[in-house]
Amino acid sequence: MAKEFAREMENKLCEQRDDGKPRTLQDLLLGIEQFASSKKGMMSGVALLGTAADAVIRMENSLVNTNAWAENERDRLAIRLVQLYDSDNQAHCTVECADEEALFEHKMTCKFLPLSCQNEGCPESFSAHLFEKHDARCPFKCVPCTLNCNEIVMRSAMKAHQVGSCTMRLVKCPYYDLGCVDPVCLGALHDHVFKNTDSHLKMLWVEEAKVQARVLKLEEWSIELAADDEKRRAGVKAMNTVLSNLETKHLDLEKEQTVVRQNQQKSDSRLRSLESTVKAQQQEITELNKKVTGLLKTFAQLSKQ
Repeated sequence: MAKEFAREMENKLCEQRDDGKPRTLQDLLLGIEQFASSKKGMMSGVALLGTAADAVIRMENSLVNTNAWAENERDRLAIRLVQLYDSDNQAHCTVECADEEALFEHKMTCKFLPLSCQNEGCPESFSAHLFEKHDARCPFKCVPCTLNCNEIVMRSAMKAHQVGSCTMRLVKCPYYDLGCVDPVCLGALHDHVFKNTDSHLKMLWVEEAKVQARVLKLEEWSIELAADDEKRRAGVKAMNTVLSNLETKHLDLEKEQTVVRQNQQKSDSRLRSLESTVKAQQQEITELNKKVTGLLKTFAQLSKQ
């Protein structure tokens, strides 16, 4: 896939233009960015872990390790792209020399003479006229500490040095919490503590007095708490007595309620018995009424006869 993309990018960047306008390195950068944007969707297939940027780095390392795009092929393409796009001669020399000797002399002073960074560990190469620009930002260059601690530190390790072992790093005095708030350089901390022994001792005495006062207040508070605890104990005891009495009364009430429920059940049973008797008597009265009615009819007929 990498080889296919390389051929596709080369064809895209090296295609002929119909407008006849000269192309610049800015046009080359724009063309590379457009090609990369058109291939962003492919990164979704390799970004299995981490961000897309991590996936790009892994792919780049893989291409280098497997030599998927050989360096001589990249150099060939770079030369061709410079010829096509560097119309204003920003990236290649146009000086023509009459002979080999003149060419040799010119190469020694040519601003496009390829140089390699001499800082240990730096892999970059650049044209001679870019030396100062690279040297000003090379992360492998050893430079004096910007806090003026007289240490020579690699530029990329400057931040770690300045928050770590740098003797000019500002730190808090060990007595900061007691009131010594002046910032102190790490290298001068020992002298600061020694020179300010008297003031530090006074701070300790003041703090000790505050602690003693707090201790006295705590003791007073503990005594008051003990007294309050006795009062609470007495109150709890009295409440327990009241609760015991209430529990006894509650048991008595429960017994009375049991007797009442039993009497109620008896009354209900007797009431149901009376209701049954009344119903039976009502039925008897109804039957008697019927008989009386029949007798009256009989008497009426007899009287007519």
